[in-house]
Amino acid sequence: MLFSVLSTVLPAIARDWGGGEQARSWAQLLVTLPGIGCVVGGLFIGAVMRRIGLRRTLLWSLVAYATLGAGGFYLTAPWAVLLSRVLFGMGAVAMGTSLYAIVAEAYGSTQRGVVLGYKNAVGQVAGLVTVLLGALLAHAFGWRAAFLLYPAVVLLLLPLAAFATRRPLDPPRPDPSATEGSAGLWALWPYFVMALLTMVVGVVPSTQFAFLLIDDGITSSAVQSVIIAAFSAGAIVGGLGYAFLQPRWGAAATFRAAIGLNAAAFALLGLAHGAGPLTAGSAMLGLACGTYLPFLGQALIGAAAPGIRAYALGLFTTFNYLGVALSPVLLAPLRLMLGLRGEFLALGGVIAIALLMNLVATASGRRLRSRSARGLTKISANTR
Repeated sequence: MLFSVLSTVLPAIARDWGGGEQARSWAQLLVTLPGIGCVVGGLFIGAVMRRIGLRRTLLWSLVAYATLGAGGFYLTAPWAVLLSRVLFGMGAVAMGTSLYAIVAEAYGSTQRGVVLGYKNAVGQVAGLVTVLLGALLAHAFGWRAAFLLYPAVVLLLLPLAAFATRRPLDPPRPDPSATEGSAGLWALWPYFVMALLTMVVGVVPSTQFAFLLIDDGITSSAVQSVIIAAFSAGAIVGGLGYAFLQPRWGAAATFRAAIGLNAAAFALLGLAHGAGPLTAGSAMLGLACGTYLPFLGQALIGAAAPGIRAYALGLFTTFNYLGVALSPVLLAPLRLMLGLRGEFLALGGVIAIALLMNLVATASGRRLRSRSARGLTKISANTR
């Protein structure tokens, strides 16, 4: 919902703000500025959660999400609406991060993966539904009415959050196959880098897909919406699929399967022509993203020492949205050199190579550990 609610009403906002290129730029900032708020807010939310507790953070962030999200309804000056969107991003990151931290506290390793998979699927459903509702409200009552979706959703969530956090959380059920994380904040840098890089690539469908369709000659808005909606549908299935597969395959194997599907989807989109193949590629890409995104949060929570999880989740969110902001800048040279389709093909190739390197390194590590174990066994036998 952070970005999706206003996606269909931006032209109407630009017209109301005077039209022209400057008004269009201001309207587009309504979508991008919350990301800046998320980047900044993620740096401090860990300290806030440690100071006032997870439950209070969640409840107060819901209030902030509703109040600041509705800013476009009750504020008239464009600068005030834009400022409210930055502050809204801070409220949104507080809500999302505190929810992540509550999941980390309430569930063991395997159960976390299931819950995070469901969370991702529900978020994708909410994004898809709010795009449609935002357009309907704007058409019936004007573009300002779309901003009321934020407090409307909070009216549904706030009683649930108050009920769920009315008493201390039960300790998670023990998971015999998992060990408690012990990594300090600095030792978690690979997870932060992974969060940044996956979002640099993960935001490509939002920023480049419409241009790819136009490049293929698909100019009908109805056809475009169906193809783009296939991504959201795939992401919903991916979130549910992660919740189903992760307890059976293991988190790492499920993640690797999703990354392989991601590489194949980018390659298909780079090569495909026509609405049918592009719809298939869009659905594959959504399925991959919906599957691998829950893994990242689960892996970070599992690795971090319990005492620094709040700070780690805040930084994790910061790097996520930093990746969203940097994606157009980092990928622009690739697009200029290879063209739009070449960019999709190159991303598919890079992802496939990275996956292959990971598989080789994992297999080598297993062989090395196996040889070491056999050597220790021989030494022990000779000592006897």
